[in-house]
Amino acid sequence: MADHEGVVRELLTAHKDRGRRDVTAVLGAALARAVEPLAAGRAVVLVPVPSSPAAGRRRGYDHAVDLARAAARGLPGGSVAVPALARVRRTVDQAGLGAAARAANLAGAVALRPSVGTVLSGRRVVIVDDLMTTGSSIAEATRALRAAGVAPIGAAVIACRVKRLTRSAVEG
Repeated sequence: MADHEGVVRELLTAHKDRGRRDVTAVLGAALARAVEPLAAGRAVVLVPVPSSPAAGRRRGYDHAVDLARAAARGLPGGSVAVPALARVRRTVDQAGLGAAARAANLAGAVALRPSVGTVLSGRRVVIVDDLMTTGSSIAEATRALRAAGVAPIGAAVIACRVKRLTRSAVEG
């Protein structure tokens, strides 16, 4: 996992917000490297955190599914990406929201798609996303999977937005 800055930030923004699908393979390889310790040489099912339907329509594709599929190609044989989760209620854009507001915004907003429960049964499931800011999206995906009887073995992201402490916060 990398910090969300520099080239990593540029690539994620290009893919997610500018339709640059030509960088999917590079980002997918980075996501595969993040998943490898969880996979431990065995096949896994990558379940991407779902975008809102509005975001998917605006982009014209589901960036998280693209990244999960690219990552699965770089993992042990039999690894697949399954878009098993869906948003079941409207949420607001998470940009600009703090940790508590993000968690409240997503609470109960994600559920397992009815048609995929048997696909995940008995499989090693890893939740994947491009970026972790507060962890609320991954927490909601975990809650939704567990509510459906699926126990993910972990989660992996390409980058993490690191909150920098100010000098006054450190000195206390």
